[in-house]
Amino acid sequence: MNSPAPLAVHEAEERVLGWQTRLHRWAVQDEQERFGDLFNLVCDPATLLVAWERVKRNRGSRTAGVDGQTRKHVEQIGVEGVLSKLRQELKDRTYRPLPARERLIPKRSGKLRSLGISYCSSQGVATASRQEQPRPLC
Repeated sequence: MNSPAPLAVHEAEERVLGWQTRLHRWAVQDEQERFGDLFNLVCDPATLLVAWERVKRNRGSRTAGVDGQTRKHVEQIGVEGVLSKLRQELKDRTYRPLPARERLIPKRSGKLRSLGISYCSSQGVATASRQEQPRPLC
């Protein structure tokens, strides 16, 4: 299912929704069904674009991760270039996520809670892979 990158976010969302609908239908029809081509769907430019849009809308995208990049920084250097590089790294199997930056957040009880702040590319890949799961993996 390799296809050229869509020009508009709306087209990408429609394409991804179509894949999700078909995968869900197949998973419901046969619970033993194995989906061997999910990796190509995750690497598809439409999936990565939709994942970026979801990450971009996330309130946490204003906070820099381990790499020091925020949503605005990615937009300044060019989203298409970042997604293209990310796609190539995924396809070449050279993509390695950086560890999340950990912060301790105080709770009302006085204890501290650990909060992991990942970086934009890591969030994008995680979102893209969740989009293509036809059913829970548990």
